[in-house]
Amino acid sequence: MIATVLKPTETIFPKLNQIARDFFCAETGRFDRERLLASTLAAYINALSGLGLDCESSWRQLIESVYPIDPTPENLLKLTGNWTEVAALMATELGQTTRYDFYGPYLFLLTENSD
Repeated sequence: MIATVLKPTETIFPKLNQIARDFFCAETGRFDRERLLASTLAAYINALSGLGLDCESSWRQLIESVYPIDPTPENLLKLTGNWTEVAALMATELGQTTRYDFYGPYLFLLTENSD
């Protein structure tokens, strides 16, 4: 794995923390890919949508403490507010990916697990 840390804007950071709190111990601690309830997925999609973000192609990676966000230029810009950083990522890691590239790079909000 090759990874980098992105710093969210001061405006979006507390909202991302709220997502982590809302899904902490979701499905009574059995929040994983194999047993993901449709209602949990829908709630997560709605939470992201409320921030102007989405996980249209990366939702399959959703588990407790690992919250996927599609690594589109629009999502990256909303998260970081830094077009220079987004442009650098697009030129290197994300340059050849498309919205429906299910094997491309991922963008995750990583948080504490309830276990």
